[in-house]
Amino acid sequence: MEPSPMDIELDNDKSPPSTNFCSLLMMRRLEGRNLYAVPSSLKAELKKISPQASIDCIIRDSPLFISRLQIGAKLKSHGGCVNSVEWNADGSKIITGSDDCRLKVWSGKGNYALLRSHHTGHFRNIFSARFVPQTDDTQMVSCGMDGQIRHTVVAEAGETRPSKLLGSFTHMVLKIFFVPNLPPQAFVTTHHDGTVRLFDLRESTSSTDGHIILRLRNGISQFSANSLAFDPLCSGQFVVGGGDPRLRLYDLRWTPGDSSVLRVSDLNKGIIGKFKPKGLNAHRDVNVTGVDYNIVATYSRDDVYLFAVRDLQEEDLPKPGLVEDYRQVYKGRTNVRTFLKEVSFLDGAFSRYGRSSFLATGSDCGNLFVWEKSSGNLVQRIKGDHSIVNGVTPHPTLPHIAVCGIDSFAKVLLPTSEVDTFDRDRATKAIEEEQQDDSDDDRDEMYRLIMAALEHRSQRNRALVAQENEKLEEANEKRLAANELFREGKCEEALTKYKAAIDLLQFRGSIPHVEGRRKGALIHCLNNIAACYIRLEKMEEAIEVCNQVLNIDIENLKALVRRAHCYIQQKRKTRALRDLNRALRIDEADGQLKTMLQKAKELEDDDEIVSDDEEEGEEEDDDDDDGGNIITLADLIQSDDSDDGETSD
Repeated sequence: MEPSPMDIELDNDKSPPSTNFCSLLMMRRLEGRNLYAVPSSLKAELKKISPQASIDCIIRDSPLFISRLQIGAKLKSHGGCVNSVEWNADGSKIITGSDDCRLKVWSGKGNYALLRSHHTGHFRNIFSARFVPQTDDTQMVSCGMDGQIRHTVVAEAGETRPSKLLGSFTHMVLKIFFVPNLPPQAFVTTHHDGTVRLFDLRESTSSTDGHIILRLRNGISQFSANSLAFDPLCSGQFVVGGGDPRLRLYDLRWTPGDSSVLRVSDLNKGIIGKFKPKGLNAHRDVNVTGVDYNIVATYSRDDVYLFAVRDLQEEDLPKPGLVEDYRQVYKGRTNVRTFLKEVSFLDGAFSRYGRSSFLATGSDCGNLFVWEKSSGNLVQRIKGDHSIVNGVTPHPTLPHIAVCGIDSFAKVLLPTSEVDTFDRDRATKAIEEEQQDDSDDDRDEMYRLIMAALEHRSQRNRALVAQENEKLEEANEKRLAANELFREGKCEEALTKYKAAIDLLQFRGSIPHVEGRRKGALIHCLNNIAACYIRLEKMEEAIEVCNQVLNIDIENLKALVRRAHCYIQQKRKTRALRDLNRALRIDEADGQLKTMLQKAKELEDDDEIVSDDEEEGEEEDDDDDDGGNIITLADLIQSDDSDDGETSD
């Protein structure tokens, strides 16, 4: 009986198989697991192979996979640039984050179908999004240009709960990384202000600034922390790259004290060393845009460098620990136009334990570049975006690579081509032409960059307005559906719909017209929620919602009237009179208001004293004595399409 591929052992009497043999055997193994189709031209060769090779050997050296890469899937659904693409732990799902402020979850195999789409509460571009480990991919964290860090949870019924705001800053939050060997709720974030912060999802506070574990400084100057990578073999160690050419290596275990809790205030003392390519001037406009362990860094306006950190002994680190040397340099790609280009060893099916034979990064030309780690030779240059490739994420176990950039959709590169997709001569010629273009007069280059930036900004502004209008329309649909439920007496169901509409309105309009529509829609939803609570006889909840409306619009008549009705029901005469008198100053001819005022005056005095600033916009009452018929509850809380049924245009 032929042994299973999983039972293969190395025959000690035979020499190790060739690289091509290993690659073919690995393909045979993957084909047996139905992971992807093996090119038909290779099937005859596969049948001849006797599987007597070490799986480790096969996984370690698989250049055939690199040479057969092609775009195998396009994840189309976003309405803006996709800035983040990540696999889950077993590679069965993919999460993407975009300028459209949404998270989308995709199948990680087969047809790569869209599984879920989530509104996050972000109001500017999402830069980084990840699944929370050990949550069955039902929890996600994200950060972005708006300075927010958010936690999104999928309910059991499959609906998204309103996201929790974990942190909010005046600067951009760039990347999220979960901490190996710490509880799965612990993660760190890198920030444009130069800080790296630790967050814990178990903290009970609704919003926090996290715990600052370090600040990147060069003398008195502070600069951005762009990227970070943990050592997969020594989880306490991590490297940070940012707004200067130096990489900084830290060790969490160096923090003093016996407590199992991380002493974040002392982490700056735990620096192990600094690394910088020799001859790279620290004062040049050069910075690190992405890092990976062990340790590779991609630089803006320069090349990609490999630093052999694990090969260094403690005595090799000069005081104060700056090593100006590198093992290998990788040339050919350009990195000028964006500031968060990633670099990654192609781990997973290509290698194990972070010892990959290949590494990859994106380029301003829209291609993914792959080099052989040891030689520095370029082994693949393949189109990954119409403009720029920024994100590069290998599958955890298979030779699949997810990429993203300026396009509104991420791609998955698969080794499914029947022929080599890398032409070295053509790639060399294209690189030379690109570098020749880059060597034009600096003034012309600056002019092109400025004009491109202005055009890009204009395009993105138009795209952002379109995305905001889409949210407004979706919120309006949910609100109209809620109005129907309200009229049918299904207040609990209506509340759910209204709140879902409000979740869609958690952004700040990019232009005054959109912001005006958003505020109008928000006020309509909140007023109708108050009406639901009144019908459910939950007066305190209704009052709280009316307060929210009056914080937005101090003279909103419906909020004043509905809050006054709640006070009447609670026999709180003083507050009811104040709200009704304010309402009558807005609409002095309203007979129903005069009827309510008369009813409020008939209440017993409550001796309640309300300060002017206790509730928004309250004023002293007057004692006009107007009579009339008693207003009905239905008249007070009706949710009709003549007012609340339309968004404000």
